[in-house]
Amino acid sequence: MSIVETVSVSASILLAALASLPATAELPMHPNVAAFQPAPLHEGSFGSAVAISNGIAFVGNFDGLPTPYVDVFGLTSTGSWVRTRVWR
Repeated sequence: MSIVETVSVSASILLAALASLPATAELPMHPNVAAFQPAPLHEGSFGSAVAISNGIAFVGNFDGLPTPYVDVFGLTSTGSWVRTRVWR
């Protein structure tokens, strides 16, 4: 194959690649796992600070009774959040 043929084939491939449509993908929608709402026990600013990582949620309550505290929730295998600890 001569240099002219090689350049011609390379140019054809390059033009075909540039003329093609960009790749698109449909990303999956992530369902809402849970919605946090204050339980009757909680008053004040429940949820004013939230951190979630690896199935553990730390939810702050800075107007808690009698001092601010943090609720710790764990994500169960059924997808619900269960309070596992209260840090005061």
